[in-house]
Amino acid sequence: MLWRGNIGMKSRTNLRKKTFYWQMNNLTVINPMGDAVESYTLDAQERVESVTNLEGQSLDVTYLIGDLASSVDRFDGVLVSNVYDTSGNVIK
Repeated sequence: MLWRGNIGMKSRTNLRKKTFYWQMNNLTVINPMGDAVESYTLDAQERVESVTNLEGQSLDVTYLIGDLASSVDRFDGVLVSNVYDTSGNVIK
């Protein structure tokens, strides 16, 4: 199933439109010139697993239980790891 929608984004000087294409667990953001500028991959719980930007760089997220991210591998290659207490608060 493919979903396509437009969302207006206000800038200081004009109104720009971005088009979003949604198919299965993939979302692609298209700029007004028709170029894919960002894409997202979602897991079965509809959490972001990865983001790929215009330069082809990717960001990857690994989850624990629920929406708690255990690690984020950023666009710049830095791996950020999270440790949580029993209440779900980040402690490291």
